[in-house]
Amino acid sequence: MSIKAKSVSGIGWLSFANSANQLTTLVVFVVLARHLTLEQFGLVMLAVLINNVFTIVFKEGIVDFIIKNDDEADGDTTATAFWLLLMLAALCIAIQSGVIAPFVDHFFSADTSVYLAAMAPIIFLNAMSVVNLANARKKFNFKISALRNFINGLLTGIVAIVMALLGYGAWSLIISRVAGALGSAVILWYEEPYRPQLAFNVKHAKRIVSYSAPILQFRLLSYLSGRMPEFLLAAFAGPAALAVYRVGGRLIEAVNSLLLDSIANVLVTTFTKLRDRDTIEPYIRVTSALLAILAPVYMGCGALAPELTHVLYGEKWAESSIVLTFLSLQIVPAVLKMVAITLFKTRDRTSKLRLLGILDIVSSALFALTATTGSPSTVAAGVVISALLTCAFYLAASQKTFGISGVSVVKGGSPYCIASVAMFAIVYPLAGLLLSHMPPLAAAMVAALIGALIYAAIILVFFRRQSLDLLAELLFLLPGRLKKLFVKREIMPVEEKAKNRKDAF
Repeated sequence: MSIKAKSVSGIGWLSFANSANQLTTLVVFVVLARHLTLEQFGLVMLAVLINNVFTIVFKEGIVDFIIKNDDEADGDTTATAFWLLLMLAALCIAIQSGVIAPFVDHFFSADTSVYLAAMAPIIFLNAMSVVNLANARKKFNFKISALRNFINGLLTGIVAIVMALLGYGAWSLIISRVAGALGSAVILWYEEPYRPQLAFNVKHAKRIVSYSAPILQFRLLSYLSGRMPEFLLAAFAGPAALAVYRVGGRLIEAVNSLLLDSIANVLVTTFTKLRDRDTIEPYIRVTSALLAILAPVYMGCGALAPELTHVLYGEKWAESSIVLTFLSLQIVPAVLKMVAITLFKTRDRTSKLRLLGILDIVSSALFALTATTGSPSTVAAGVVISALLTCAFYLAASQKTFGISGVSVVKGGSPYCIASVAMFAIVYPLAGLLLSHMPPLAAAMVAALIGALIYAAIILVFFRRQSLDLLAELLFLLPGRLKKLFVKREIMPVEEKAKNRKDAF
């Protein structure tokens, strides 16, 4: 199986598992949003945001080092990474419980600090299964990652829904997250067994830290910059404003987990396999393909925000629909930054990420000051502007380091962005008109169908060459009979042209 086929297969497995995960967690989110007050919901969301600061430490950095390292799965380097992860977990738990919890207790509510203490095991469970996850991803065995995500979502959903129906309120979310983390760890240790040696090599530890530290710093800075508006909203406007913002962004987070996160995980492995090749063409084509698929999905969610918010959460969260509309517009800079970040990680330029992370957090801090207005929708608009500005720095850094022209990247994806914006401009008022004549769910479904047809028509009529070229790239995904139908028509010449190029996949 080619690298391209393995990559798409990996994305498919992870997206399938994440869809089940996100469906169950979204159900929990909806149930709690409907049953808790704005302030109660805001407090538990604040605790989750803080805990996520420490759990994301184990999602990147060391796991990337293990994937790209040539050491055997049971070698000294991997064992050193395992024990280093456990030490890092102990440090994170100490900081969360001994520093952050008392601070939150003083400025917000004692309930939040108790929530943090209850979620401390999640940090340890994530740390102890990183090596297992990295070994599976290194072998392109994304089925294990998919199974892990599926079990996580299933356990989280079952525990949370049962506890919520029994009247446990916010605690249903806290306990369910611990149960999901435990289930994930058990699956990884069962499906991808790892027996760490009682060995710790200082030299290997220095190599791991040297590679991983910039990535971890960048990931933390990136997370804090992305969440700073929410922290500042809680500080300046209170938990209720935070709740409105979180409800508005929850659907985007679900789509991120379903699509962007799955793609990012696979791209690390894919780009690692391509790092010895001189051509940069695959990276530009990957960016264009991602924008062609993701831009209409995200902007479609933004166009249907009022209807989706009404259906999922109810009328009391109407202001959250404006937040959802604004945040959906982040997709273009998000894709461009994701590809650039993966390039820096897989081509051993991780030190560049530290500076980019600092630029991210400075920009986010400046625009997050809109939180002083107390308006969640104003904060969401500032977040989008910040993302667009920082994206320019990522493109410039990629061009300087790898010679990838920012103009070429933007030009390759512009047809799909233009088509998505045009679709958004038509569907947003149309959905509002439909809502006045039919139930919210029916209005959303009809508007979504019309939006899909509009997007397809625009790219096929105004950007025919680019769309046929993209279809040729993805032709191997189609069933045999359907593939022959396309080949007989106009795609065949485009496909032959694509094959004559130096295809890095």
